[in-house]
Amino acid sequence: MGPDGNVGALFPRYPEVNETKKWVTFLQNAPKPQSERITFTLPVINSASNI
Repeated sequence: MGPDGNVGALFPRYPEVNETKKWVTFLQNAPKPQSERITFTLPVINSASNI
């Protein structure tokens, strides 16, 4: 989770963006501050009723 409360920390060219079997994943070395984050995966974000 980013310092601004962001829960969609999916960055291009990071393997976590391709995760499909988990609801959440852990991201290390994010290109923006808070380099370690917990994030929802893309299938969870896409299945939300409000995006």
